[in-house]
Amino acid sequence: WMEFERGLRPDDRARLSSIYAKIQSEVVDGRIVDRAIALMHARNLREKICQKCKTSLDTHVCDTCKRMISSKQNMNDAIIAATAELADDVDVLYSYDGGVYHFADHIDKTRCRIKEPPHHIGPLFDPPKHK
Repeated sequence: WMEFERGLRPDDRARLSSIYAKIQSEVVDGRIVDRAIALMHARNLREKICQKCKTSLDTHVCDTCKRMISSKQNMNDAIIAATAELADDVDVLYSYDGGVYHFADHIDKTRCRIKEPPHHIGPLFDPPKHK
């Protein structure tokens, strides 16, 4: 939800009001924060991470502008993955966010898996209502 809210423009809220009823928000508590930090540490072992600022030393090309950028720490992505992993009622976290996938190998797959939705509409949304 934080990632979704962060990207909204002021006029988007009214147009997307129907989706708000379909979103379940979870409180981020100490247990989730502790797990998110552990996921960050596990991910950081495989990437070149600056020990001071915790950002990646690897650069990536922006999909939109094609400029080289440094990967950020992705704490929001770690919180999302940790929340899904620790929730009793989540078996699969569907996401198109590549940052979330960085944590797929580090979460307990007996509790939750991270997957891309199987089609462009995705199982989170209602099927089209046209004939």
